[in-house]
Amino acid sequence: ESLVKDGYVRSIGTSNFSARKMAEIMEYAEILPSVCQVEIHPYHRNDTLINWCKDNKIHVTAFSPLGSPDSESIFPRKVPAVLLKDPIVNEIAQKIGKNVGQVLVRWALQHGTSVIPKSTNPDRLRGNLDVLDWELSFKDYTRLRSFKFQQRMVNGAMWLNPLGPYQTMEDLWDEPELEDFDASDVGVCLITEGEEKKRHLFTKLKRKLKSKGIPEIVKAAEALLIPGQGIPGKV
Repeated sequence: ESLVKDGYVRSIGTSNFSARKMAEIMEYAEILPSVCQVEIHPYHRNDTLINWCKDNKIHVTAFSPLGSPDSESIFPRKVPAVLLKDPIVNEIAQKIGKNVGQVLVRWALQHGTSVIPKSTNPDRLRGNLDVLDWELSFKDYTRLRSFKFQQRMVNGAMWLNPLGPYQTMEDLWDEPELEDFDASDVGVCLITEGEEKKRHLFTKLKRKLKSKGIPEIVKAAEALLIPGQGIPGKV
C-alpha cells in the first residue's frame, strides 16, 4: 500500500489467494487489490474465486492456462492429468484449425479473465498472440468448462509444513485438493508412471544442456517431443 501512497505504482494485487484470504484482506486493507492472479484452466476453473472477485470488482488474471505440464516434478499431484492431451481439447483444436495451446488461451479469455501463457518458443509466442480475432463457439466453450475433474496443478506443495500454518492443501487453498470425479465422464487423460518418470528425466536433461549453452543439442532433443504437446516420445 505504501508503494501506491508514495506514487511508485498505480495499483496493487494478489497472487495465489483464495476467496477466503481475499475477504480477510478486504477487512483491513486501506487500498483494495485491483487484480488477483491465480491458476485457471479447464482442469481447474477456479469458479468460486472468479465469482467472488467479480462481485468485489477485482480483476482476475489466469496463469498456467495450459495446465502447467512442465511442473509435475516440482508439484506432486494426486492425479497425473495432462490437459494438453485431453481428447476433448484436441478434438476442438482439430475441428477449428487451431493448436491446443491457442484453444486453451482463448478459453481463458472467454472465461472472463486476462491470461498470461508462458513460452520461450518463438512459434508458440506468436500462436499465443493469435487468439484475439476469433472465438470458441458457445458449445465448445461450454464443453471445456464442464469437466468434472478439477485439480490444482501448481499446488504449492513446497509450502506445506507440519509445524506451520499450512499443513495440508486444504489449509493452504481453503478448498479440497481434488474434486470427486469419474474419469469416464470427461475423458480426463492420465500419464502412466513410466511416462511421468521419462518426462522428468527429459526435463532435467534439457535444463542441464541449456545451462551449459548447447542450443543445438537442446533443439535436437526437442525434436523428440510429440509435436504441439511437449510429451517425450522415444528417447
